[in-house]
Amino acid sequence: LDTAITQIRQPLYLRLSDGCIQNSYEIKLTNYTQNPQLLKLSLAGLSEATLDLGNIEVVTLRPEQQLRILAKVRQVVNNDKHEVSDFEFLVTSEDTTVAEKRIKARFYTP
Repeated sequence: LDTAITQIRQPLYLRLSDGCIQNSYEIKLTNYTQNPQLLKLSLAGLSEATLDLGNIEVVTLRPEQQLRILAKVRQVVNNDKHEVSDFEFLVTSEDTTVAEKRIKARFYTP
């Protein structure tokens, strides 16, 4: 299993009507195994943040398949201070022989 991430930088962040800040990312997943993989994505290291993958709860990758997923991360921001926070996307397979992947990312606020 291979992973890569690109932050969508136009715009770098959005302020939503509820006051949350949203950053968007494109996550690329590639299954190099010979077995289908059922994957779950989650966040670590970013307090009060939510992950929006649209209607995707579990990602199914066939052998040798590559897939790109749009991920939106939203966080409640209680100040107007510009901050950059490091966090990780976690990619977990239901196949216990495939190790969990941790993808480093950055979250930007105004």
